This record gives sequence, C-alpha cells and structure tokens, in this order.
Amino acid sequence: QAHADEWAIRDSFTQLQTEQPHPLLSDALLTLIRDRAVEVARLWVSDVQTNPTTGAYARREAPHLAAQAAGTLAQFARWWSGDEARAEMRGHFRRQAACLRARGAQLHEVLSALMLLRKTIWTFARDQGVWERPIDVYRVLELDRRLVLFFDRALFHAARGYWEESAG
Repeated sequence: QAHADEWAIRDSFTQLQTEQPHPLLSDALLTLIRDRAVEVARLWVSDVQTNPTTGAYARREAPHLAAQAAGTLAQFARWWSGDEARAEMRGHFRRQAACLRARGAQLHEVLSALMLLRKTIWTFARDQGVWERPIDVYRVLELDRRLVLFFDRALFHAARGYWEESAG
C-alpha cells in the first residue's frame, strides 16, 4: 500500500508513452473538463475577448465564441478517449481557421486563441484543488502532456486551414 501511488504513476506513465487511451491518472481531470465544458468555455471567452493578441475575437459575440470553444473541447474529449479519427480532427481545425480567416481574423490571432484555450483548460484543471497528494502533481503534469499533444496538432491544422483559405 505504501507504494501504490508510485506504481500508479509508473503504470500511467507507461500508458502515456505508448499513447494508449486508457487508463491514465489524468482521466479524472479530463472528465471534469468535459463535464464542465460550459464553464471552461466561458472562462476562455472572457480571456479571448480581452487579450491583446486576439483583437478580432473582441468583435465577436460571446455565444458564438463559446460554441467555438465547446467544439474544440468536444474534439479534445473525442481525441482523448480514442474515438476521433485523425481526419475528423484535421477537418475541424482547418475548417475553423478558414472560417475565421474569411471573417477577418489574422493567423496570429487564430493561433493565439487556441493557445489561450489550452491555457484556460490547464488553469481550470489546476485550480480544482488537486494538490493533496504527490500523485496529484503527476496527474496535472500528465494532463499537460496530453494538452500539448492535442493542441500541437490543432495549431498545425489551423495554420494549414488558414493558409489554404488564403491560397484560394
């Protein structure tokens, strides 16, 4: 029993290295994010509408932005659970960026908005009082790794979609 946390961390780390979808220690945090996606989206809307790096988003209506965040959070949930095909993810972010470009957003604003959503998810999870045991630190770090993997792909596909829209 004394080493249960250590073994759980090792098992979860092994699963993360092989990119197996389950079970990972951060799954509980991901479930929390999925269940409270409306709150996460609201926090992101507040940030993206006032951040100097996302000026085009200040002119957009909050409900539309919240729907955009909810769509990305849904993509993240499907990716995390292993239910999402790569083509679906690629299409989602390419379409989203092309639409944003058509509405006048600059590429740096589109990418910054995605990075702000990643930060919002991370901050939300971190602020949920998950620091009671050493294993909780690992749980949050594991979540960060999963966020980086997902959002790196999202940023790439958004940049491609934006470029493809500009190329005609």
